[in-house]
Amino acid sequence: MQRLFVKGDGGTLESIDPGALDRAVAAGWLWLDVADPTGDEVIEIGGRFGFDHLSLEDVLEPSQFPKVDDYGSYLFVVLHGVDLAGDAVTTLEVDLFLGRDFLITFHAGALPGLDGLVEEASGAAALAEGGPDRMVARLAEAITRRYLPVTEVLVERVGELEDLAIDGHPEIPEAVQQLRRETMGIRRVLGPQRDVVLSLSREGHALIGEAARRRFADAFDLLYRVLETVDGERTQLGGVLETYRSTVAESMNQVMKVLTVFSAVLLPLTLITGIYGMNFVEMPELRWRWGYFAILAVMAAAGLGLWTYFVRRDFVGGPGLRRLPGTIVRGLGRSAAAVGTVAAAPMRLVAGRLGPRRGPNESDRSADAP
Repeated sequence: MQRLFVKGDGGTLESIDPGALDRAVAAGWLWLDVADPTGDEVIEIGGRFGFDHLSLEDVLEPSQFPKVDDYGSYLFVVLHGVDLAGDAVTTLEVDLFLGRDFLITFHAGALPGLDGLVEEASGAAALAEGGPDRMVARLAEAITRRYLPVTEVLVERVGELEDLAIDGHPEIPEAVQQLRRETMGIRRVLGPQRDVVLSLSREGHALIGEAARRRFADAFDLLYRVLETVDGERTQLGGVLETYRSTVAESMNQVMKVLTVFSAVLLPLTLITGIYGMNFVEMPELRWRWGYFAILAVMAAAGLGLWTYFVRRDFVGGPGLRRLPGTIVRGLGRSAAAVGTVAAAPMRLVAGRLGPRRGPNESDRSADAP
């Protein structure tokens, strides 16, 4: 789709029929915007304005990086905009041909920021003053400003991942890697684009005026801040992953600590039962009437004493004495329920297999019954 704009007598940008391109060239500077260009359109427009075939090949074969080429009579500039659709971040290429009295842009689909710029320049003469170089500078600044909400979303997502990392959520590594890939894609575009804007803001291009260079300098400052934010969040993502790993390691340490404490508590009890489980005939305590209960009491005292020692040393947490009976009762109840569920499972399976079976048409007959 082609759109043709010219600088009107009132100083604003006016839209005219793209078929009047020849008349627009004779009248003054113009802006031809082509969305989703075909190969024939690119070759036809390039032949009319005398563009070099190398720059036309760059339009037909999208470039992965922004760049600027000075062909003397015109500048060929490649910039990348950004779009945020849900959680997906995509970059959009726009190819610009800047001449003394024309500006031609090629892009795939709708370019974020372009329609707003056209609307502003069509309504206020102050936003359309100057030549096509000023319009390219405004477009570069508008494209750069589209990165600001993307960086805000990036900062929010990194903050959310930090909270999840502290809680040790298992989806953190995958989310961090995905966000790293998106951030790397933005960083890969922003670096060269900053160099392009910096080149356009300096003297050296005859088609860029002083006012346009100042606006390119503003766009460069904005790109610099955006790039610093992206680099900072990339570093922060590494910290999020380290936080997650530390949280997981701390959780494993707590588990190992509890298991170690239980092993330490059971070790003397196992030793006592092992001693009195030996099959020797001559053992002094075997014929003692109260030996069984005495050994149980010793084992209980040893286990409770070790547990109390570990609790006081803060190796493990222990329930308060007032809550201890309730904790024991709840634990026994849950254990009994689990045992009952496991025991009833085979019975339900057998009942399901031995139960009455319906014929293939029995359900239909029962449904038709009054």
